[in-house]
Amino acid sequence: MSNIVNNISQKKLITIVVLFLSVSLLAGVIFYNVMNDDMKSDVSKIEEPDQLNQPSDGSSACVVAGCSGELCVKAGEDVSSMCIWKEEFACYKQPFAKCELQSDGKCGWTPNEELTQCINNSSTSIE
Repeated sequence: MSNIVNNISQKKLITIVVLFLSVSLLAGVIFYNVMNDDMKSDVSKIEEPDQLNQPSDGSSACVVAGCSGELCVKAGEDVSSMCIWKEEFACYKQPFAKCELQSDGKCGWTPNEELTQCINNSSTSIE
């Protein structure tokens, strides 16, 4: 009789252990997926701007891109950006921040005193 009770207790213990391991594994998979989604880059195709934004020289216009609006790229270019926020990114949303074709033929933020001062005053700026 005690052997039957032992077998039942062992089966219950094994069932509890298997259930615990299954729940732990499921929680780990959910946690991994949530964390992985948070760390994925924002990859997007930049839409072509309207004709009014096209430079007169026939080259592609520059557009603001990136998860936080921190990139300045040629329209239609595939870009990826880490979805992070730095205080200095707020500077690129100001009227003095100009995303345009630079003298080297690449798109970029045109340096000016206001933009430089804003970036330097942000607490997360790179020194």
